[in-house]
Amino acid sequence: GGTLCDFPMMTAYVDIAQGEVLTMDPERIKALRKSLGFTQPEFADALGVTHRTITHWESDTPGRAPKGPALILLHMLERHPKRMKEVLDLSEVVRQEQEDDDEKGRRR
Repeated sequence: GGTLCDFPMMTAYVDIAQGEVLTMDPERIKALRKSLGFTQPEFADALGVTHRTITHWESDTPGRAPKGPALILLHMLERHPKRMKEVLDLSEVVRQEQEDDDEKGRRR
């Protein structure tokens, strides 16, 4: 299954953000996560990254800042929190359904 980093809106967002240097410091990432009501493990799961990755992002580990699709997704979450939270919640439902289907397939 895919993660939110595959989300189609990403392409449109990259076009809009063209020319803007995207960065996000550890304090902003932590504040964003908390504002969305996620623990670090929940946030990691929603974004399709490991818990360790979120820990690195929030502690400013050298060379471990978010980049690429993950960084764009963080900016989308920050700018459109309500809409993106809905997408994250839907993504979790889809992921759970896929896991349930996989489990049923193993039992056969």
